[in-house]
Amino acid sequence: MLLLEVRSVLMAAKRVLLFCVIALLLAASLRFGEASGQAATSTGVSIPVSKYVALLDELDFEAIKEHVKFLSTLNTRVTGYDDYYVAARYIEEKFREYGLNVTLHYFNVTVPVDYGASIEIHEHPELKLRVFSFEPNFIVPNVAINLSGPLVYVGDGSFSELEGKKINGSILLMEFNSHGIEKLLRAFGVKAVIYIEPSETTVDEIRQKRYNLPIHFPRYLMPREDAEKLLSILGRGEEIHATLNSYMKWEVRRGVNIVGSIEGSDYPDAIRVLCAYFDSYSVVPSRAPGANEATSVAVLLELARLMTKYRPSYTVYFIAFSGHYQGVAGAREFVEEVVWNRTMPAVNLPGQKYDKSNFINITRVVEIALTTRSDEWAITDIGDLNGHVTSPQSPIRYGNSYLYGYVTLLAKKVGEKLGKEFSILNAHTVPGAMAVGTAAQTLVALAPPMRVMCKGFLPFDFEPFAYSSIAMSIGFFTVDPMHHGLSPVDTFDKLNWDNLRTQLESLIPVVYDLVATNGFTDYLKSIGRYSPPSKPVYIYRRGSTLTGRVAIYDKKIAWYRPIPNAIVAVYHIDTFGARWQTIDKIVTLTDSEGRFEIHQLMGGGMSDSYNLYAFKLDEKTGRILYAFDMGRYAYAPLKTYWIKKFYEDVGFITVFKAASMVIYDFIDPETASTADIARGIEVLDAVSDATSESFGYMIDGDQAVIFVPTEYPVKILLKAAHLGRIPLGVLLNATSETPTGYGYRLEPGMQYDIFYTPINVVRDFLHLVDEYSSELLAYEIRCVSREEVEGMWAALRRIVNEYKAGDYGHAYLESIELWSRALEAYSTLISAKNDIVSTVPVFALMLIAFVPLFQQLVLPSSGKKRISLLVAIFAIFMLALYLAHPGFRLASNALMTVIGALMSVSIIPSFAILYSALTWSIKMLMKKVRGMHEVERATTGVVALSFSMGIENLRKYKVRTILVMLTLTPIVLSNVMLTSLSYVEVTRYNEIPRTPPYNGVLIRQQEWRLPLNKYFAEALTYVLEKAGKIVAPRTALYTMAPALPPELGIFYRIRRGGKSYDVYAMAGIHPNAI
Repeated sequence: MLLLEVRSVLMAAKRVLLFCVIALLLAASLRFGEASGQAATSTGVSIPVSKYVALLDELDFEAIKEHVKFLSTLNTRVTGYDDYYVAARYIEEKFREYGLNVTLHYFNVTVPVDYGASIEIHEHPELKLRVFSFEPNFIVPNVAINLSGPLVYVGDGSFSELEGKKINGSILLMEFNSHGIEKLLRAFGVKAVIYIEPSETTVDEIRQKRYNLPIHFPRYLMPREDAEKLLSILGRGEEIHATLNSYMKWEVRRGVNIVGSIEGSDYPDAIRVLCAYFDSYSVVPSRAPGANEATSVAVLLELARLMTKYRPSYTVYFIAFSGHYQGVAGAREFVEEVVWNRTMPAVNLPGQKYDKSNFINITRVVEIALTTRSDEWAITDIGDLNGHVTSPQSPIRYGNSYLYGYVTLLAKKVGEKLGKEFSILNAHTVPGAMAVGTAAQTLVALAPPMRVMCKGFLPFDFEPFAYSSIAMSIGFFTVDPMHHGLSPVDTFDKLNWDNLRTQLESLIPVVYDLVATNGFTDYLKSIGRYSPPSKPVYIYRRGSTLTGRVAIYDKKIAWYRPIPNAIVAVYHIDTFGARWQTIDKIVTLTDSEGRFEIHQLMGGGMSDSYNLYAFKLDEKTGRILYAFDMGRYAYAPLKTYWIKKFYEDVGFITVFKAASMVIYDFIDPETASTADIARGIEVLDAVSDATSESFGYMIDGDQAVIFVPTEYPVKILLKAAHLGRIPLGVLLNATSETPTGYGYRLEPGMQYDIFYTPINVVRDFLHLVDEYSSELLAYEIRCVSREEVEGMWAALRRIVNEYKAGDYGHAYLESIELWSRALEAYSTLISAKNDIVSTVPVFALMLIAFVPLFQQLVLPSSGKKRISLLVAIFAIFMLALYLAHPGFRLASNALMTVIGALMSVSIIPSFAILYSALTWSIKMLMKKVRGMHEVERATTGVVALSFSMGIENLRKYKVRTILVMLTLTPIVLSNVMLTSLSYVEVTRYNEIPRTPPYNGVLIRQQEWRLPLNKYFAEALTYVLEKAGKIVAPRTALYTMAPALPPELGIFYRIRRGGKSYDVYAMAGIHPNAI
């Protein structure tokens, strides 16, 4: 025993030692990266600082402003829109003006095209007002055809603003900065929303405006000067009505990448790429000025002009990419068509190597992604297009991980000449990351970018070059939480030119050095880290093509029929389960044969996976006609696809003719949260209560869209994993006459919104509770009292009246609380009913065994008479059980249960015969091999004889039999009653004998990633404040990996007054608490 304890202690010590060694390696690898940057300052590498200062003197900052002004004064630069082509021509003309050789690379891209929107005020037809359509809700375009309703102004949409206003069936006019509350207002029956254009907004506000569900919910942006006219009319107390019309459609448009080139003086065959994207995007596609985004391509144009004067040693391709917000479509297609020249691999596997001399000789790719919201910029070789967290192997081997040290050296030397100090941040792979194992490598590589990209990784156009190891690929970007803000008010007048000038003073020399000179190679040689490329140089094709076909299952031909012009939406899921942060999705249209292709997605299972959804829309209304099928006829289950081949064919994405149902407030009413429950949806055929042949659904946050067949009515069950078979909610379309519901029968292409979802769920629950409680009360089984049921009905009527009166805060909170009560009552009743009904098969089996015994004991006979007696006795006892036992009447079909038990018992002789034949064969084989060594005995005969003798003895000794039965009966009953006991949870409130450090209610969540539903929290705040209470919400954010070394812990770095502070935990406090 002592030896075992010593051995266990030693093993534990080894594990601790191993953990410490790994931690030290991780910390050392990071410090090694920092040390390399520091050591670089003492190297003997020669930096032409004077030349770079002269380069800055030649910089025409006013020209940059003019470029930005022209591009940002266009209404939009969304790829494929009219003004986008104006911007492309401007860039092409500037390249030609500067003397560059210009080529154009065209590609196809699918975008939502806005054909315009209008609003008419019935009471004031003379008003000429402008509205602009929002982007599609997932794939459903912003289409409205004579959509009319009263126009109601609700401010920021808070519950205090809503008080007393009737919004069901109305068109809301509200402030843009509304914290996403409009999604809840939609649940109250709002038809459409018109946002008033803000002067400023935030990235969080914009993200909350985006829908990840295909919901038809028209939304618009109105210029503030137009909105003021409406507010003036409403301020006079007038009631006004509006009609909205708008049209938007998904189309394949032609995008263009503009390439301007300068031939190198020393290495004309070696190409360096300097790129930026010139398109823009916002949640209002026709209003996407993208002033901050225009700064990158403006700087690219100025660098092109400068390099015609300071000729580079290498040939430089200046590429203005587009299609950035369509999954960097321009860069992906450029790599596919120009770099790879559509070369097909010999084997259908990604990652195959090729001799680089057979392709375009690109040796370095540098991207500029700037804004004016900060004066700091960072370097990275990590992006979020395909979720990769470290650079490909070859560029790291060529010194990519030492680039940060060289960049900071350059900036320092230029700063010394200018008398300034520059701060360059690192979101870059650090040295040593490759040396400490896969898991540690990921952590080391992730630590720097997580500190800089606090809002999540950004997608970059250099990534398609990087993950195929075409060249060392890096990006320089502004440290800006609003990067890719998607803002419709990102206009020229809001730019901070001082921030941009500060960035360029250090960035221009760095970019020129990396693109035009051999300085970085000389630096690597000076620190002993240069490894000359092997001959031949290989590149690895890791970009895969994802393809498939959208089809409907045709029962007539028993196979799949392609659907042309269908929409396929591709969601990317990276290693950490996160979707793209700024690129919502990649959307493409199928051809005439239902086929689609998407090029240059990460292949080989390199940490990436994709979710695919297919739809067919009505071109006139934008409604969904066909939706993806998760039912019986799906070609393959809806799943996450891992691309493991160069040409990954997913087969058929099955769709079916569908209607849509939208549900709101899909939360757990017990916790008022969505994040802590695994949810699902069941679609049932309302006639048979069987799972529907075809169905589909999508869940996002507290909302869900369900795609249902149109041939028959359906019922909906909302499921939560922790409840097992008991539904979280039911949508049955029930009435008091039909408590189990009629179901919902919808027309093709129809969207049916379950407004006030909690009320509908509660109503259907209460109909079932009424039905089940009445059934059980008939047998004196009291699980839920009638008073409690009537109390819930009264509460439901009160909530409905509160909604009608405009008291949305109280009504919303009370509906969630009533949902919890109704769910508890239903769970209690259905559990009791199931427990009672589940005894039916047990009694059936007992009856099957008991009837022959009873017949032989009381009425012994044989032959046909015995069969008649068995049937008669069985029928008598069945009738007795039906009259006496509630389970036989509560069961949907007790007779079929008994018949099923009989059939199960009848199968037993067949198995007995098979078993007997098998054992006989084995015995014969054993006898043949080793002879007779045992005496056989007919076991079945012995059992039958024992049973017969037992019955005879029971009949012979009647008094003894009666005494035994009188003894066994109470013992069995006692055991059954004892084992049937179950516990009941009762909430008790215990007073803590001390004064709490706060006044009020503390709602504590175990983890910050499982927050309360925000609408619930806002409603609670409104109700408490209305009651005169002070509400001071607060929150805390802290690392969830305390075991990691500090170098690897996730923190946010704050810089103030020339100093930096690493913040590992943050507390958010409401002003009321100060």
